[in-house]
Amino acid sequence: MANMKEIAKIAGVSLGTVSHVLNNSAPVREPLRKRVMDAVDALGYQPSALARGLRLDKTNIIGMIIPDVTNPFFPAVVRGAEDIAICKWLPPYSATRTTITPRKSFTSTNCVPSSLPA
Repeated sequence: MANMKEIAKIAGVSLGTVSHVLNNSAPVREPLRKRVMDAVDALGYQPSALARGLRLDKTNIIGMIIPDVTNPFFPAVVRGAEDIAICKWLPPYSATRTTITPRKSFTSTNCVPSSLPA
């Protein structure tokens, strides 16, 4: 798995420049930006959400423990919280104890929580 140091080495730029390009946190001259993005594409770089969460001390993960999944009240509560979180800021993934499954993404036209009247 590619990392930012490898991108910097391939692109011939500093680690800080790679960071500025990927996070769009400071102006970077277009030729440098293109070299960095070419290296990103060549290496197939994907940012690590775990690494970002550790660095920022914020993971944007919500954990819910429910006492009884067979009681229809609790899954409805979890689903409502999930709908609102996805509409606001969470990536569209749903997890159980053993799986992580992509969910259909919400758009501004269908981003209405399922527990609220339309």
